Amino acid sequence: MHPYLQIGKFQLPMFGLMMLCGMIAAFIIIIRNRKYQPYDDDDLSTMAIVTILSGFVGAKLLYWLVELDTIIQNPHFLLESITAGFVFYGALIGGVLGMAIYAKIKKHALLAYTDLVLPAFMVGQGIGRIGCFFAGCCYGKLTDGWFAVTFPAGTAAAGTRIPTQLMECAFCVICGILLMMSMRKEKHYGLTSAVYLMTYGVWRFIIEFFRDDDRGSVGVLSTSQFIGIFIVLAGIALLIIYLKGKTPAVQMFQKTETTGETTDGETVDEVEELSTKNVDNPSENVDNAGENGEKDEDNPVETAGEDQKEEESPASDENSKEDQKETPAE
Repeated sequence: MHPYLQIGKFQLPMFGLMMLCGMIAAFIIIIRNRKYQPYDDDDLSTMAIVTILSGFVGAKLLYWLVELDTIIQNPHFLLESITAGFVFYGALIGGVLGMAIYAKIKKHALLAYTDLVLPAFMVGQGIGRIGCFFAGCCYGKLTDGWFAVTFPAGTAAAGTRIPTQLMECAFCVICGILLMMSMRKEKHYGLTSAVYLMTYGVWRFIIEFFRDDDRGSVGVLSTSQFIGIFIVLAGIALLIIYLKGKTPAVQMFQKTETTGETTDGETVDEVEELSTKNVDNPSENVDNAGENGEKDEDNPVETAGEDQKEEESPASDENSKEDQKETPAE
């Protein structure tokens, strides 16, 4: 457990540093995969800013909701916790809501954004969990297993515990990479988002049984387990809509070479159709381009005859003039 990174006289909180690394990794992944949606850099940048801000607001509001009893007893806790205390599901819900509002205003396909962002978001989340491990939060139950990690005495996580932070880190990074591979093969939007909601919802529901930190409860379930049920149901509903073919077709980003302006992207089916035509008829363009040339080659005599007529025409004019001179007047 190392909550701070010491650099000379400066101390950097490891939680914030790893969250920053996770955000940078997510941005890099989004940039590398941007061609799988039809929107330009300005749209993506604005969408990302809206998503991040709304995600932070959602994470903070859900944290305050979980700590509602504490706030009622001590209203000053709102100000004390303004820079600390966030709930992941609040960030997810708030980020998607902000993204949906932006997509509605711009009249863009929301699923094009979610399919692009969620795999990157999952990898970033996994990196951020390393920050949780260094900070000693989100810890697991006490255990004496070979995989246990010992946290120092005097901290909330003191003791030998299940490293739930590292377990979630591994799951999120691996699952995020698999989702990226799936997203690149999609022909319609929605499958990547549906799989994310279902897999992470189920994973989070299970891992909550092994955690031991105070994170609120709804009956016998933790807050995250209760929310996770609805996350999984939303993923199942989206999957059904996808299987019925009611989600938008994937459009590839295109940019004109001369002006640099963006154009409406072609769907994956259209791109594959054009590629198939080029493979099946590799000589079609060559035949069309050489059509006029072949016509000239097929009629060499005609072409030569026209050239000879042009050369003989001056001579015939001179002969006619000489005949007029030799003819006597009547």
